[in-house]
Amino acid sequence: MSDEPPGTLQDLLAEIQQLVDRLDEFPDPEVRRTMFRLLDLIDMLHRTGMERLVGGLASAGMLDKALDDPLVAHLFDIYGLVGGEDPAVLVTRGLDEVRGYVQSHGGDVTFDRVEGGTVYLELLGACVGCPSSEVTIGQSIEEAIRRHWAGLVRVVTKSPVPSVMVSTPLTLTKKSERSG
Repeated sequence: MSDEPPGTLQDLLAEIQQLVDRLDEFPDPEVRRTMFRLLDLIDMLHRTGMERLVGGLASAGMLDKALDDPLVAHLFDIYGLVGGEDPAVLVTRGLDEVRGYVQSHGGDVTFDRVEGGTVYLELLGACVGCPSSEVTIGQSIEEAIRRHWAGLVRVVTKSPVPSVMVSTPLTLTKKSERSG
């Protein structure tokens, strides 16, 4: 691992996700619980500080200027601190953007709901059961949704297609909580 910061926001988010995944696979459950509790507390600290920061920027008339920075806008968005469009609307825009591509592969995608940062979808047609299509189309869907909604944590499909995990580590969940 390098001490150099990643070059882009996506690089940073990808490295964070890799580290969270490594922690999640640690063999000692007590160490995993402790690490995830630590991450939750750091998140709470950051959230509280960000809420105060947004309040101060807004009262000083500087919030719009701060939101011009993509990293700042991303942070405020993932913490739900600035008004914005309904995530369902943003997800639908992303799906509309990629729907033609999915249909060109003999499939379709329908939107079910958003819960927190998780988007629930159903893949239909020829894409279901084809591993290469599932991966390619899953990545295309994820990227299209992310272009419209920075709050995306993961995409879960209702069909027999495996869930697509995304690179943004916004909600930290232990495997034991996900599976049971």
